[in-house]
Amino acid sequence: MGLNLGAQIYWQATAFPEAFARTRHILTLPQYWSFRLTGIAASEATSLGCHTDLWNPHGATFSTLVDRMGWRDRFPPVRKAGDILGPLLPAIAAETGLPADTPVLCGIHDSNASLVPWLAAPGPRAILSTGTWMITMALGGKAVTLDPERDTLINVNARGEPVPTARFMAGREFEEIAGQTPAPATEADEATVLQNSIMALPSLHPTTGPFPGKSFAWTTEPQGAERTAAASFYVALMGAACLSLIGAEGETVIEGPLARNHAFARMLAAATARPVTLAGQGAGTGLGAALLAGPLGTAPAGRQTVQPPQDPRYAAYAAAWQAKVSAR
Repeated sequence: MGLNLGAQIYWQATAFPEAFARTRHILTLPQYWSFRLTGIAASEATSLGCHTDLWNPHGATFSTLVDRMGWRDRFPPVRKAGDILGPLLPAIAAETGLPADTPVLCGIHDSNASLVPWLAAPGPRAILSTGTWMITMALGGKAVTLDPERDTLINVNARGEPVPTARFMAGREFEEIAGQTPAPATEADEATVLQNSIMALPSLHPTTGPFPGKSFAWTTEPQGAERTAAASFYVALMGAACLSLIGAEGETVIEGPLARNHAFARMLAAATARPVTLAGQGAGTGLGAALLAGPLGTAPAGRQTVQPPQDPRYAAYAAAWQAKVSAR
C-alpha cells in the first residue's frame, strides 16, 4: 500500500518537517539518475503520472495536492522523456571512461517505456507489459469511466497523453498456480483443459486486479502440464477483463515473458475476438527506453500475429469462465 508517491511525500513532510524543509529537489527515479549523471534536475510526466496523485493527466500539470501542500517549487521544470539534459559530468566521464560529450536523456517510467515503440502506429491498440505484473494500457481506445475499485488508473505516455491502464499480478499468480518450473503444455493439454472445462477462478491476490475480494478456486484441479495450460488460460482471461475495463480496441500487443506463451495468446485472442501480436525479441522496457533517442514509434521487428482460434471451444471456454466469475 506504499505505491502512492504522493502519500509517501506527505508522510515525509509531516513526520520529518525539519528535514523536509531542507529538500531542494523532489525527483522520480529515472530523473534521479539523470541528475546524478549530469547535475541537471528535471521532472517528467510518465513518472509523475504513474499512480502518484502528483499529476493531473488530463490537464498535463501538477495536481492540486502539490499546490495545496506548497511543494511545487521543489519539483524541477518538466522535461520530455527524450530530452537531452546534458553531457556526462566530467567526474563521471573520467571514472567510467565514456566520452565526455555522451548525451544523457531525461528518462521514462519503466512500464510506460513499453508504449514507446507503438506511439506512431496508426489505429487503436493495447499493450500488455508482462512480468510479475501485467500492466494493460490502451492507446486510442473507446472512452470509458474507470473503476478505481478494480485496479485501474490513468498513466501518461511519452507524448504527455493520458493512457487508461489496468493492473493484475499475472506473473506471480501464474507461477503460484503452475509452479516455478511449469511442465510445458502442448496443444493436446490445452484440448483436455478445454474439453473438461478445467478452470482457475480469481484471485490468488484479491487486493489487486480486476476482481477484488474474490478468492481463488478451481472448478476441477488439474495435474502436470494441464495445470500449465489452465494457468495460461487464467491469466489470459484476467488480461481480457483488464482490456475491457480500459476500453481497449484493435490489436493487443504482448511484450515480456507472456509473449512466449502461445496458450495464453490463443485464449486472449479468443476472449477478445481480436488479433494478438507477440512482440519481437528485445521488445519492452529496454527497447522503449532506447528508442527515446530516436523518433518515437519505431515498432520492433520479429513480431508474430495470433488470430482468434477457429476452434470454437476457446471462445466457449472464455464465455463459460466469464459467466462463472460473474456468478461468484
